[in-house]
Amino acid sequence: VQLLSPGYFGRKLNPRWVETNLRGFREKKGEFIRYFLEKGGLPDWKYLDLSCREEELERGFRFNWEPIPNLEGVRLEVYIGNRDPIIDWEGALSFFSKIGEVYLIRGGDHFLRRRGVPFWEEG
Repeated sequence: VQLLSPGYFGRKLNPRWVETNLRGFREKKGEFIRYFLEKGGLPDWKYLDLSCREEELERGFRFNWEPIPNLEGVRLEVYIGNRDPIIDWEGALSFFSKIGEVYLIRGGDHFLRRRGVPFWEEG
């Protein structure tokens, strides 16, 4: 199983932060999503999907990652960028390194890109 920039908010998460983001989503959904993409490192919006609902966003923000007790036969790979402005990448690194292999992309943003170039294409 591979996880790419999993939505691990850990230390960033507090009720005020969640409500501020949900309010921004409610008031200006398109602008909120565009801002998220741009902040995460993806300024090209041609694949913009506005079908996300507030309930889905809130569920993602509040998701409580817990270690899976029995991962026998399952290999977990997690890819995280250390310049990810969206998630708590340090918390994610700490959490997931206990249950799988974590690949830290140095200079990688939320979309695992360095300066707008995917790490696997950078020369």
